[in-house]
Amino acid sequence: MIITFLDDLKDHRRSQGQRYELRFIVLFSIMAILSNAKSYRDIARFIEKHFRNLQKDFGLKWKKKPAYTTVRNIIQGIDEQELESCFRAYAQSLLTGAGNDNPIGVAVDGKVLRGSYDNFQDKKAVQVLSFFDTQSELILAHETIDVKTNEIPVAQALIPQLGLEGVVYTLDALHCQKKTFEIADNENMKKKKLIIQVKDNQKELLQACMDIIRFSKPESCCQTSEKGRNRIEKRSTSVYHSQMQFICDKQWSGYVESVICVERQTSVFSTKEKIYKDRSEVAVYIANHKVNAMQSSGLIRKHWYIENKDHHVRDVTLREDESRIRVRPEKMSTIRSFALNVLRKNNIQNIKGELYENSLDFYNLYSYKQFI
Repeated sequence: MIITFLDDLKDHRRSQGQRYELRFIVLFSIMAILSNAKSYRDIARFIEKHFRNLQKDFGLKWKKKPAYTTVRNIIQGIDEQELESCFRAYAQSLLTGAGNDNPIGVAVDGKVLRGSYDNFQDKKAVQVLSFFDTQSELILAHETIDVKTNEIPVAQALIPQLGLEGVVYTLDALHCQKKTFEIADNENMKKKKLIIQVKDNQKELLQACMDIIRFSKPESCCQTSEKGRNRIEKRSTSVYHSQMQFICDKQWSGYVESVICVERQTSVFSTKEKIYKDRSEVAVYIANHKVNAMQSSGLIRKHWYIENKDHHVRDVTLREDESRIRVRPEKMSTIRSFALNVLRKNNIQNIKGELYENSLDFYNLYSYKQFI
C-alpha cells in the first residue's frame, strides 16, 4: 500500500543512467529502519543482505546492489515538500473518524535533531515541528523550522493547512498567542478547536484566568488517578465557562470560551529513602470552544504522548539524536516517521523488540497491514 503513495514522488534526477527507482529506494529505506537500521550505511547493508529477495518480490531488474553513497544521494535529492506531501497523504489514510462526543487530540510540539549540527559550516541543529494524533498514536505531519524563526508561525500556518476535522489541537504555553486564536477562528474556514496552556509569558491573561477560577463556580469537574512505576498521581480538573468578563483585555476578548484548571497531586516513591515524596502543581489552560472536565482532562493528559510515544522513541530506540546526518537530515526523519506509523498502525507497543524481531526475520515485514 505504501508504494502507491511513494509513486507520487517526482524523480528530479536525469533519466539518463538511472539504475535505481526512487520509490523503491525510499521503500527499502523504510523497511531497513523497521529492521533496526540507523544510517545510510545500514540501509545499504539491508539492501545488500536481502538483495535477491527484494529483486524477486518487487520484480526488479537491478544489476547490482546500490552503494550507501548512492542511497544517500538519492534520498538527499528528494524534494522535501514532495516527500512530506506523500507522508501526510499516507498518514491520513490510516486515520479513523472522530466524533464531537469524543474528540481526538492532536498534540503539536517541536523537536531538535541534535546530531544534525555542523560546526564547520556554522550550522545549528535542525528543528522540526510535529503533529501527533494522541488516539491512534500516529504522526500526522511535520515541518522544518527555519533558523530565522521559531515554531509559533509554523504551527499557525499548518493548523489550517492540514484541514483535519473533529480534532482538538493541544499546544504548550509557547503558542499562547492572540494570532494563533485568530487563525483558528477564521471565518473563511471551519473553526479549529484549541486547548493551550497559559503561563507567565502571558501574565495578564494568566491572572485573569486565576480570578475566574477563584471567584467562579466550575461548570464541570472530574477527578482521575493513576498508579505505576513507583508513582501515584491524582488529578482534579475543573472547567469554567462563565465570568469571562475577567478576561477584559481587548487582545483576548471573544477568543476564550473555556478556562481549565488542572490540579495535580503526585507521590513518588524514593527507592533510596523508602518513602513517598509528595508534590503538587496547578496548571491553567484556555480553549476557544466549550469543553467539559472529562474531555479536557483526557486531552491535556494525552498531550504528553507526543513526548513519550514519539520523541522519546525516536531518540532512545531509533537513535535519532545520535544521527550525524547533517545534510538535509529532515528527510531521514520523515522516513523514520513512515516506519513508526507502520508499527503504530499494527498496534506494536514494544518498538525496540519489534525492530529486533524484524532484523532476525525479513519476511516479518510483509505481515504488516497497510504497509506493502
